[in-house]
Amino acid sequence: MAKSDHTATFRASIPPIMSGIKTGGDGMRVQFDIPESDMAEAVKLLTMRGKVLILTVTEQDDNSGRHRKIHI
Repeated sequence: MAKSDHTATFRASIPPIMSGIKTGGDGMRVQFDIPESDMAEAVKLLTMRGKVLILTVTEQDDNSGRHRKIHI
């Protein structure tokens, strides 16, 4: 299956900080940390700003995709 310009597939994690997941009266906001190795694919999100997206989230079974980013 070929990837189109309208699809971005990359690994990410939700940071272990209070603002990683926020809930409020208007819904939910989720922040993702994306490893540099997946940045080229994730940068496609810039072309998707302001558009309605369909997200499918799947947990990776092994630890090879788990990255921790330190916020300074």
